[in-house]
Amino acid sequence: MLNQGEAGTIVFEPRFVSALVGDIVVFRAADKGHNAETVKGVVPGGQAPFVGKINEEVELTSDGMIGVKFKPHLGMGMVMVMEDGALAMQDGFLNAKLPKKACEEIISESMS
Repeated sequence: MLNQGEAGTIVFEPRFVSALVGDIVVFRAADKGHNAETVKGVVPGGQAPFVGKINEEVELTSDGMIGVKFKPHLGMGMVMVMEDGALAMQDGFLNAKLPKKACEEIISESMS
């Protein structure tokens, strides 16, 4: 989680993570004060939503794509996508209510 990264300002790097069910993902704040939390409605069934603390570990427990945000910078598009074992996007993944910039970013990352 960076204030300035290769993809621009206020970004997660990497912006897309592919992992397997049972893997542990750790969100490290390279710039002070950032955390990660799931985007409501963009979490597969079986995966517990999370509101992470700095450097918190998250275990992936279900196949599917997970939208992740830094809530204070959501309007600036600070989102990322984690794919945990799914080969296809689950129904309703892109139906979440998001600010325009965040929606553009999550669509871009999920279609990569």
